[in-house]
Amino acid sequence: MSDPTTEAPPAEPRKAAYQDDDLVYVDPQAKIVVGKVEFDAAGRPKPKPLPTATSETSETHEEDVQQTHDAPKKGRGRGRPRTPRIRYCPWGTYRSMKHVFKLEGKPPRVESDKTLDEVMEKALREPFWN
Repeated sequence: MSDPTTEAPPAEPRKAAYQDDDLVYVDPQAKIVVGKVEFDAAGRPKPKPLPTATSETSETHEEDVQQTHDAPKKGRGRGRPRTPRIRYCPWGTYRSMKHVFKLEGKPPRVESDKTLDEVMEKALREPFWN
């Protein structure tokens, strides 16, 4: 008999988080999947607001509202500004969303944090380096 604590489990290939047929919500700006689609009792998908709304935008909106109320009214203005429209996550199958919003693929280019002086010193010491 072998000791089960010393044996390593067989290596399984890493599976994607979602199957191609799964219905998912997507954040288009961040290019990430927010989660699987949830349905209400009638069988319709529940709308999910975009998670990118921050308190910074709400603060600037509050300032804009205050400025419009303080400003003298001209013309046929109603005096009340429009409330910002709530934006919702688009949803669809994972396969279509990854093609439309380019969810998978090569990672974006990352800028180096090294300065030119550091790089030149290393280049003079080592002709081939990463």
